[in-house]
Amino acid sequence: MYELIIDTKVEGADPSQPIHKADAGFTLITTIKSDGTAVDISTASSKVYRFEKPDGTTADVDADFNTDGSDGKLKYVSLIGTYDQNGDWYIQGVITLATKVQYTEKKEFTVFRNLAAP
Repeated sequence: MYELIIDTKVEGADPSQPIHKADAGFTLITTIKSDGTAVDISTASSKVYRFEKPDGTTADVDADFNTDGSDGKLKYVSLIGTYDQNGDWYIQGVITLATKVQYTEKKEFTVFRNLAAP
């Protein structure tokens, strides 16, 4: 199983930048590693982030290479509705290399609630 390192939640921003429910436009960048070394995923035919939401449901989104994939980096820019629940979320990378589907470890992150509108 590959390691999954969350590099940043907002491209060019502090990695500790929080995500809030209904946020859109966040660029999530991760690095896939094996034994501490980035995995060359440039030949991957499929790249997916699988999210597990606080209520236990899952959602898959297509990930893109952050560069060319040789550095193991993937990214996803969130859309309206991606982060539709506040609480503890999990992310897992699912990539297809040649004919083998590879899974990364799961990583936890928090989506914070917003204040109610007056």
